[in-house]
Amino acid sequence: MNSYAVTAAFDAEEARRNARAASQVALRFQKEGFATTDQDPILKNLGISLPGHTTTDVTLASLAHSSTADSDFYRSDSPRKRKNISFPPTQTQFSNGTVNGNGQPAQTHDEDMGSLSLQLERSKQNLQCERRLHDETKSALTQAYFQNSKLQKQIECLLKDLESQRESSLHKTETLEEELERSHVRIQAAEEDAQLALDLAKSNSESREQLESWLQRALQEIEYLRESLTLPHDDRESPSPKHVRFANTPSIKLYSPSPDRPLATHHHDMVGKSARSVISAGRKVLRRSSLYQDTEDEIARKSMERRQQLRKKLLAPTSSDHTSKDAPPFSPPHSSTASTMAPVATTLANTTPFLVSAEDRLNEMARTATKIICSSGRRMSLNGRWWNTENKDSDLSSTVPDVPLDALTKHYCSAVE
Repeated sequence: MNSYAVTAAFDAEEARRNARAASQVALRFQKEGFATTDQDPILKNLGISLPGHTTTDVTLASLAHSSTADSDFYRSDSPRKRKNISFPPTQTQFSNGTVNGNGQPAQTHDEDMGSLSLQLERSKQNLQCERRLHDETKSALTQAYFQNSKLQKQIECLLKDLESQRESSLHKTETLEEELERSHVRIQAAEEDAQLALDLAKSNSESREQLESWLQRALQEIEYLRESLTLPHDDRESPSPKHVRFANTPSIKLYSPSPDRPLATHHHDMVGKSARSVISAGRKVLRRSSLYQDTEDEIARKSMERRQQLRKKLLAPTSSDHTSKDAPPFSPPHSSTASTMAPVATTLANTTPFLVSAEDRLNEMARTATKIICSSGRRMSLNGRWWNTENKDSDLSSTVPDVPLDALTKHYCSAVE
């Protein structure tokens, strides 16, 4: 578009220059006439020669040729648009006409003016053609601009879509990275928990073995205590409970342990507990398997009542002193395996009722029970004033009425537990 405008401007300038040259030539001929001696400088510059004084052979071939050459030079930049327009070189010559008395070449001037007018008209047509081409180019450029704007908008939309997709992909990538990090943390925590669980399992296994050993020892002690407190093997064959009956006193039942009864329950529940829990569980088992657990309160109350009755009877004078003096002394058994209530019952059964009174039987029974409990406490090495080794060989027969049998029994049971 710029090349077309420049070409049109050059064409217009050329036409104006030719018109000015023609007007100057015409004015010079009108004012001064033909030169007689020297050639006119303007005509010389234009390439017009006047060869004589009487006749003038003015040729404007060089002028027309130069103008046509200049026009072709400027039109050479756009051969596509000017391929249908051609301007053949025009040779303008002043004819060999006659000059009037004032020296004005009338016919030549008219021809020159006609040729210049024709050339000017052609320049105008070329200018109009250039303008039309300029308008077409401008409209094409406008369409191209609109098309470019449309494509630019499409490119912007695509860029926005790509940017949104990139942001979404970045967000998804960050989310996946965070999830991967959390997965690594969870895996590490799971490994630590598994290692901790393995260590706890090992420690629990060791604790279970230790607790099983403690429980086995506790069961052995319980079995030993049961054997020391129950009847002999010969008497345990009878399924019925054994009774030791006294005159005017409630019966005390001694139950032998049943083989169907479990010695320890909840064995697997105690695994993993502390030693204190095991000790408390053993105490509960010992209390449950004790012979006097069900009637402990009643026995304590009745024992106190019996002790008070015995003291009253011993303090009161009786007429059976001679019979008690004549009675043979009772010697309790010293065997540890036979430390039960059966020998007492056997001895009392063999003694005649008129030789041994009720008070003597009660005294013998108290002495036997006290001696059995003391000997059992010494064998188990219990701590207390009743189980001292210095009193091992002392005779308790003289101090049997003053011995608190219930306190001795409670102390023995608590020490065993």
